[in-house]
Amino acid sequence: MAHERDASLDTVPSLLAAEDGFSPEDIRQSLAGPQEQRCRLAKRLIKIVDPEVRITLRPIAFRYRRNLCDAAEDFIQDVLVLLLHDDGRVLRTWDPARGMKLPSFISLVVRRYLCRRFRGFR
Repeated sequence: MAHERDASLDTVPSLLAAEDGFSPEDIRQSLAGPQEQRCRLAKRLIKIVDPEVRITLRPIAFRYRRNLCDAAEDFIQDVLVLLLHDDGRVLRTWDPARGMKLPSFISLVVRRYLCRRFRGFR
């Protein structure tokens, strides 16, 4: 899925900085802010989640000899729901002081979600 560049993202400097520029406070403010701010956060998260889901699905698809390209979109949505559910409970657990940048944390969440999802899958 090709994502179009959203010019409105350019208006939020704290969220537009490199992924390293994300801070837990930026995330809290975005989640607590108006709908427009939460949409901007979701669009930024999609840019991290989408490639990670597709990369993680490749070996799973190969192992089970299935084409999971069609399911990738559903898994991307599932991970976004997981991250943002319950006022961003999972996303709020990210703490850069524990040594992970936000993209690495999201990658971990994606891998764990997909591994759980395909456990016992034949």
